Formats: sequence, C-alpha cells, structure tokens
Amino acid sequence: MLGILTILLCLFSVSFHELGHAWAMRAVGVPIRTISLLGFPAFGLPYFSWKFQPKWQKDPIDIQLHPLILGAFVAPDEKRMGELNVRDSTFVSGAGPFASFVYGIVMLCFAVIAIAPGTFLVIIPATLALLGLLYLFRRFFCQYIVLALGVGVLVLFVAQAFDNPNQLTSSMGGPVMLTQQFHHDYAAGVADNRELEMVFFLPGLLSIALGLINAIPFVPLDGGHIALAYLEKVNKKAADIFTNIGLILFAILMVASVGGDINVVVDWFASLFK
Repeated sequence: MLGILTILLCLFSVSFHELGHAWAMRAVGVPIRTISLLGFPAFGLPYFSWKFQPKWQKDPIDIQLHPLILGAFVAPDEKRMGELNVRDSTFVSGAGPFASFVYGIVMLCFAVIAIAPGTFLVIIPATLALLGLLYLFRRFFCQYIVLALGVGVLVLFVAQAFDNPNQLTSSMGGPVMLTQQFHHDYAAGVADNRELEMVFFLPGLLSIALGLINAIPFVPLDGGHIALAYLEKVNKKAADIFTNIGLILFAILMVASVGGDINVVVDWFASLFK
C-alpha cells in the first residue's frame, strides 16, 4: 500500500508543476483552456475529460486524464499569453519550477518527520515559515531565482562533462532509468525499515530535480522561456539564435536520456539469460 502511495505522490509531482503554471496564468489574467493532470494524448486512445467552469474566466477548463500517465500539461489561451509583458511572462514560466520546489519541500518535511517524529513541533513551523517566505517573494523567485538556479545547474553539467564525461553520460537517462533507481532506493528503504521515509523522500527528491531541470535555460524548458523573454527585449535576432541553439541542445539531452533508458532495458534483457 505504501509503495502505491509513493508512486502516486511521484506522479502528482509532475501535475503539481503544471498546476503552478496554471496558478500563475490565473494571477495574470490568462484564460486556461486545458489542464491534463496526468498524461498526454497519444495514439488516439480514449481519455477522461471533464468541463470545469471557474469563476475567474468566461470559458470552462477541460480537465483531462490520459492513459499515458507519464507527464502533464496546461494549455493556455495562446493569444493572451502572447500579449503578456516580460514581468508576467517570466512569472508564468517560473511558476512551474516554483511549484516543484514547494511540493518538494513539503514532501521532504514529511520525510524528516517520518525519520524523527519528535521533530514535528520544530519542522512544521520551520517549513511553514519557509513556504511563507517563498510565497511572499514568489514573483522575484519566479522571475530571477529560477533562471539563476538553471544557469547554476547548467554550469555544473558542463563542469562534470569536462571533469568526468564517462560518469556523466552513464548517469543520464529518462523515465526507465529513474524508475529503476527509485525502485532500488525504495527497496533499500524497506530493508532498513525506512519505508515511510521513502514514501515522502522519493517524491520530494523527484520534485526538486524536476524544478531544477526545468530551470535550465534551454528552450523549451521553463528556464529557456524566461531567458528568451528577457533576450527578446534586447535583441530579437539574438533571441532567435538562442531559441535554435536551445532546441538543438535540448534535443541532444533527450537523445542521451533515451539512450540511457535503452541501455537499462538491454542490460535487463541480457540479465535474463545469464
């Protein structure tokens, strides 16, 4: 039962990221057309759809759940999004990583309490204070801190690539490698009587990682959209070049991630015949 809860909390971390974008869109007056809490449309498969009419916009929001559960998305009114100024545009882009960090902090808070229940009276107020501080400076965080974190992550990637390229390439992967690693960590937690800790620690770790990866300044990642919004105000041609380079680098990362997953699957099949 706790294993199922862990899976659900991990899946919801992606949805919470997208709900962060939706929250910011509402705040700046952008109508939301679709929110997929789980999955993407794929192969013409049937999916659950529910029309929700919020008070803050004229048209209803199409809430969707798809069979391909890995992922989530929010579709805004593109015309209204294109009319946003830089301040609001960067706020919307940064709100996804912001929500991921919030979700991760809450999950890690529960993980600490699971490890040491006696810290409850200290950890809960400290977490609420941190979340309150983040909310108070939410715009500053979304507009500037997210991009700074993304640049920091990119610098670490580059440094690792030069220092130990083999280790970097071997550690890159997608959902398959991530699932394998989380399964290993969860099994180790169960063996050490730390199952309840893992229930919250793994979703928290995943959410923080999701926020950091999305902060990297590559289009189409959130950090890339923030950087692009600033760059377009300075030089439109430079913004176009930045977009093209970002898309190429993002494609390389995706290919490397898929390659890592393929290696995991191949190794798993090979182990069946040993």
